[in-house]
Amino acid sequence: MEDTIEIDRYRTLSQNISPKSNIKPRNSSTETPTPFRLSQENKSSLGHKNFSFKKSQRKLISSNSQSESKKHPKENDLESIEEGKNLKAFYRSRYVTLIKSLQETNKQKVIQKEQEMLKIKKKKDKLKDELGLKNIKAKFNIIPQDEEEIKVERREKKEKTELEPVKNEDQKVRRDNASKILRRAQEHLQKITEKRTEEQKKEEEERVKEQKLRLALKEAVLGKTQDEGEIEMKKSEKPLSHSKKITITDMSIFKKKYKLLDTDKVFIIVGCYPDIRKALKTRGGWYENLDVTSPCFDLKWTVRRKDIDFDNLKDYQLCNHFDKSTMITTKVGLCHSLRNLIWFNSVDIDTFYPRCFDLSENAEREDFYTEFKALRAEAILKLAANGARMSRKVLNTALKVCVKRLRDLDDLIDDPNIKNWELVSDKEWEIISGPLTGGKEEVSDLNDQVRTVLSRLSNKYPQFTINGVNNIWILKPAGLSRGRGIELYNHLDEIKDKMQKEGQWVMQKYIECPLLVKKKKFDIRQWVLVTSWNPLTAWFYDKCYLRFGVEDYSIDDLKNKFVHLTNNSIQKYSDKFEKSDIEGNMWHSDQFSDYLRNIEGHDIWEDTIKPGIKKIITHSLECVQDMVDGRKGSCELYGYDIMLDDQYNPWLIEINCSPAMDYSTSITEYMVKEVMDDTIKIMIDYYYAPWNKKSTVDTGDFVLLVKSEQTVDRPIQSFGLTLLCQGKAIKST
Repeated sequence: MEDTIEIDRYRTLSQNISPKSNIKPRNSSTETPTPFRLSQENKSSLGHKNFSFKKSQRKLISSNSQSESKKHPKENDLESIEEGKNLKAFYRSRYVTLIKSLQETNKQKVIQKEQEMLKIKKKKDKLKDELGLKNIKAKFNIIPQDEEEIKVERREKKEKTELEPVKNEDQKVRRDNASKILRRAQEHLQKITEKRTEEQKKEEEERVKEQKLRLALKEAVLGKTQDEGEIEMKKSEKPLSHSKKITITDMSIFKKKYKLLDTDKVFIIVGCYPDIRKALKTRGGWYENLDVTSPCFDLKWTVRRKDIDFDNLKDYQLCNHFDKSTMITTKVGLCHSLRNLIWFNSVDIDTFYPRCFDLSENAEREDFYTEFKALRAEAILKLAANGARMSRKVLNTALKVCVKRLRDLDDLIDDPNIKNWELVSDKEWEIISGPLTGGKEEVSDLNDQVRTVLSRLSNKYPQFTINGVNNIWILKPAGLSRGRGIELYNHLDEIKDKMQKEGQWVMQKYIECPLLVKKKKFDIRQWVLVTSWNPLTAWFYDKCYLRFGVEDYSIDDLKNKFVHLTNNSIQKYSDKFEKSDIEGNMWHSDQFSDYLRNIEGHDIWEDTIKPGIKKIITHSLECVQDMVDGRKGSCELYGYDIMLDDQYNPWLIEINCSPAMDYSTSITEYMVKEVMDDTIKIMIDYYYAPWNKKSTVDTGDFVLLVKSEQTVDRPIQSFGLTLLCQGKAIKST
């Protein structure tokens, strides 16, 4: 009985009391309460000082209560009920006050956050108007306003949950614990928000400092600082007026005007290349000319080739482009140029470059149609070898086409009985392009013949392994980059419909069996620096990175670019980009090397893949070394896109001029800074070093890939046996 008084005092808290409730006395004849004892755990969970009583006090109160109840039972019960009502109302009011205070605090924090976001937006708009910078939003790493509003609304909905009356002690304890957890979660989220706000403020301050520095440089036109202990040069000239711009064409006059020494160097940068600017200024003696059209420079670095006037370049001037190098940096140019490799090296381009056709030329378009039909027949044989059921007529026709394909071209030329020879006739195409099944004839007797023909095809055609069984081809616009306009097809009728539209297209065989990492398709971006074309001199950057698709590889949906195209400019728009199990959808080559070593048990990257990539790069440069204007003082950094099949064979996809150098991920930020600095080591330090000291110059991670001692006579294609006139017919009106 020592706990009964405690139950009486808090009984009303467990009975869902409301102002409209009709409460019967505890000792009424209709209801007899069942005494029970609170466990020690329930006592401790009440969590309030007023709920704890000493044992002696409880006994005294209990005895007094019993004596009073015997004398005046009704009065005692009514007093107890009234006391419970007051206590319930007291704690309900305190709980409501606490919830309202928390809601008010959170609203104030949300308002404060919105004000801070508004300030940041105003600063961003101001910088954008003044400096014309792009991608400010990505630089500031600001959460989109709509997402922030959604989060605030969700928090408010949770906080506006109506208060439900407490029905028993266990429910009250759970509610109190839930409130504590909610409070802690809100505090944790608030800390994260404050931390992120501080980081954004720091980034903004650093960005503002950098922009102020650039503005100061604009005002001063040219700036120069000396190391500590040296005398600073004073410059009294004023910035050039934009309204009355005077272009100086003589370098000596330019240096005299801006108080430069004869040994000082001047550079111009067109585009966002902060790492190039930093690398030049840290060397000392280099000063930036902010007039991007000025002819007064020792080095000019631009994004576009057309920003360099090659006709008026002087011998001492350096630039980062070669004239007429589009022969390998466009898809159609690479398609044609690689066919000249036979003049320089006895290498079959089918061993490293998937078959490609220029669909703007009638002859090549017909060759593509023939190749597409032949690969359809090959795919039928592969399906039959894997146990697929098909009609005997289809299989016999496919065998006939593949056997004709294996005939040697010399035999066809020497055979006088062959007239109007076709690899795949219209009737044969009608059969093999239709449904594979339909007949019930037994075809097991053809299995040996199928395996024999497939073996011969594998030995004759190096791309037999990448052909697959779905006959998928990739259609690319001839002059676009970053995955724009690329589509996949495996039906000839759809391809012909697409070709009716205007534009120049190239069709390339799709690698149907790519090497996958975590079920994702990927390609490799490899940097190569060419410093001379004739004689050929090229540098291989010893580091590269991998770009992954966001979604798992599958050929079920050929329209899904997030599966088949690995360009970061495309993948970043996927809803799954941030949720990918591969951080930033990129890997460093060292990480890939470790991954392969764990799978294969040896360093297959260094032993097989990297040497194969180096050979591909060398062959691709050899085929155009007689066509590019390789002036001394020019250099160019190329971005090679390489893919691997499931046998670790590298395949060249395309070559990019002015590859993207933005900090899209943490990996590219680290690698771009390094490759830009190492490029200046080659372009400046190695170039100006005496011949007897070039071997001691630090070239960073660039490794000399090829250095030819002999020049190639131009134009070498004039020695060919066949003269061609290329062009398009003019439509008559």
